[in-house]
Amino acid sequence: KTECSDCPAGEYTGLPGLSVCLDCPSGTITASDGESVCVECVAGEHAATAGLSECTQCVAGRFGASNGTSACTKCEAGLYSGSAGQTACDDCGRGNFSNTSAASTCFQCEDGMYLGVSGQTICLECPVGQFRSGVGQTECTVCVAGQFQGLTGKTECSDCPAGEYTGLPGLSVCLDCP
Repeated sequence: KTECSDCPAGEYTGLPGLSVCLDCPSGTITASDGESVCVECVAGEHAATAGLSECTQCVAGRFGASNGTSACTKCEAGLYSGSAGQTACDDCGRGNFSNTSAASTCFQCEDGMYLGVSGQTICLECPVGQFRSGVGQTECTVCVAGQFQGLTGKTECSDCPAGEYTGLPGLSVCLDCP
């Protein structure tokens, strides 16, 4: 043979004078014919198998933290990745949660629930003597004096019946008037 042939994209020679082309290892590529060195995929992308000519972005819900990744990592519950090509997952903010791994979105806490910290997997019910209406809340509101709430996870307080009272805010029962 009088002339050399270029290795196709996804393969490389490695050393001059080799008679065979080698597949680029997973996590690396050659994008065009005739390359002698494989290049690592950048963070947020991956090459799942050997011999590829292009890297693929990590899908929403997954991330690639470093260069040369062969597989993207799932976001843990409480975290999410909202778009393709992410290098890290984000916390679900206060009032929001994610209860599965590989989440691409977070959900708001429902009525009567709250979440005061980020990166959580469940919302908490408002305790007795407190309430919360509206979704995505970060704290509960204490029932005012003259009102009560004896159950958890409620959206409003109730007025004490005639002949009963609460002298303090945040109570779960009304007391008989003296």
